[in-house]
Amino acid sequence: MSTRPESIIPSSQRAVAEQNGYSPAIRLGGQLIVSGQIGVDAEGVAIPDPEGQIVAAFDALGEVLAEAGMGFSDIVELKTYHTEFETLGLFLEVKARYITGPVFPAWTILGVALAAPGSIIEIGAIAYRPEEG
Repeated sequence: MSTRPESIIPSSQRAVAEQNGYSPAIRLGGQLIVSGQIGVDAEGVAIPDPEGQIVAAFDALGEVLAEAGMGFSDIVELKTYHTEFETLGLFLEVKARYITGPVFPAWTILGVALAAPGSIIEIGAIAYRPEEG
């Protein structure tokens, strides 16, 4: 079992990760700790449409999971950060497209101010898959 942390950086997030000095995710053994993912366009600007922004954040999360050889079914903890709760119903609808069970992750919902201008949602996660061998 590897206990040395490994940085997971999808190619689509390499430039921003290097510019800001962080890892989109860290793998430690069978655990993957995913940094908060936001819904931005190719230029890094928050998508103005709430549904589009939420979908883009889940897609970004999916890219990080895939880079680590994992998927949404491997998520054991979900943390979502919301600047408003008026869109929580919409968030739940979109979330159901990605996280389908039958075992759902532990989930914490927080109301916050986000650093990225125009962002209404940020999604962080911990995923787990036992190491092979």
